[in-house]
Amino acid sequence: MSGTLYIVATPIGNLEDITSRALKTLESVDAVICEDTRRTLPLLSYFGLRKRVVSYFEHSKGRVTENILSELTSGKSMALVTDAGTPGVSDPGARLVAQARRLEIPVVPIPGVSAVMTALSVAGLPTEPFHFWGFLSPKPSKRKKVYEWVQQLPGSHSFYVSPHKILKQAEEWGAYFSDFNFFVCKEMTKTYETFCFGKYEKVLEELKNIPIKGEFTVILSKEEL
Repeated sequence: MSGTLYIVATPIGNLEDITSRALKTLESVDAVICEDTRRTLPLLSYFGLRKRVVSYFEHSKGRVTENILSELTSGKSMALVTDAGTPGVSDPGARLVAQARRLEIPVVPIPGVSAVMTALSVAGLPTEPFHFWGFLSPKPSKRKKVYEWVQQLPGSHSFYVSPHKILKQAEEWGAYFSDFNFFVCKEMTKTYETFCFGKYEKVLEELKNIPIKGEFTVILSKEEL
């Protein structure tokens, strides 16, 4: 009988946001699968959990995946976590889940924080329909295609931007979204949580005058509530 793969959401900043069910699950599994051990080990240590940790990231070789699936099919239970938030959303976790499902390994969600849903809840922008684009391509031509789709589709749109790309991408937005409403946030739930809200020019100016640290969550819409 195979074990279970638990998809465990972890805090995006404030460690007090972890759920009691997540802690119980992390305590009960045989191993924790994570993107970056440097992020996950301190989290486990903070809650007094001593667990074997398996590194699984975007460029993990096939052997790593095979070993994980082998452990699961042999009866061991494992928890998949991401660096912050809910696994399988803009990270390699979705691929592992798909492979586990093909092998009929039980996959159980342990829900919690998600950066994009946290941002949407305080954006004050339309929530239906809602389009999530994840991290945009490093290739300008592919970003341009997404921007053109955003112009055409109704509702709100969201994407993640890394700190070293935020100003460059923000400069691009003016050619497509000069009349859109923006909500940009960084370091949510942390001490220096910052929100920028308004039309494009206002938000761009604010971004140029705040410390560029941590990943950014961007929500934009040509509509208002």
